[in-house]
Amino acid sequence: MPTRVDPAGGRGDRGGRGGRGAASGPPPPLPYLRRLEQRGRLAIWQVDGDYVRKNVNEEFSNFAHHWTIREIPEDEIWLDQEGHPDEQRFFVRHALVERSLMERGKRYEQARVAADTIERELRSRAGDLARARQGKEEVKPEAMHERLWKALPSGLHIWFVNGRLVRSVYDVEFTEGGH
Repeated sequence: MPTRVDPAGGRGDRGGRGGRGAASGPPPPLPYLRRLEQRGRLAIWQVDGDYVRKNVNEEFSNFAHHWTIREIPEDEIWLDQEGHPDEQRFFVRHALVERSLMERGKRYEQARVAADTIERELRSRAGDLARARQGKEEVKPEAMHERLWKALPSGLHIWFVNGRLVRSVYDVEFTEGGH
């Protein structure tokens, strides 16, 4: 079982202003990189996702909280550093909604569906769907392409895609690859 990491170095100072996550002090221990936000007792941390997947929970992706990954302290939300900063607001809102519902006794599936709905609304208001469309046309998958990784002899092309657009247009839970 992985060890729980306390970013305050065991002092119980996990979220107060000027704690270990503040820019002036030494960096917090891994997986913590920096505290992004403090909402009362709740700390929102940017973490080293690769470290988390290797040492805490291999299922960690864009974000998580205690109710989805038990090793995360109850008063924290973790965001993977690999996520693009312009998506953090979507992930934070999703995690806040999901976490709140689960704390109040909702099952994960119910909380996830409700949080997905709110995240979709936020993404829609951000204009991503409109940017992916060309006029009133349906969104074309090519709008997601960023660069070609490989063209196979069979004619299949494998692309790196814009993850934010894929999440905004097709699936808010898209994390890494697929077909």
